[in-house]
Amino acid sequence: MEVTCKTAKDLLVALQEYLKPEMPRKEAATIIRTANGDAEKSGAKALPVLDEKGIMIGFLSMGDVLRAVFPSYLKLMDLGHFTWGNMVENLAIRVADKKVSAMMITEVISVSAVASLMECIDHLIKRT
Repeated sequence: MEVTCKTAKDLLVALQEYLKPEMPRKEAATIIRTANGDAEKSGAKALPVLDEKGIMIGFLSMGDVLRAVFPSYLKLMDLGHFTWGNMVENLAIRVADKKVSAMMITEVISVSAVASLMECIDHLIKRT
């Protein structure tokens, strides 16, 4: 039995949603969380950020949103044993007006639609 290697196109999920740089954090998080790729899946890991001309200028993931909410020093702690109280709500309120442009990554790595699965994996391993 011959196994064929998939290409990037075989792995893509078409999304219609995108973010704008001036969107506030809460709106962007809601769009990412509810973006639909197909009827079976709900939500996206990340979405592109497009400028007013429709040109991609960045990418925003839920991880980027969480990093904007939680102070960087928390990554040094074992958060599973942390007592939160109202801390999460207070942190989220404090950055509620933070814009997508302040949270997005601008160095976006891409591959062509015909790139092999191994090329995609190579990019992920070397750049994450």
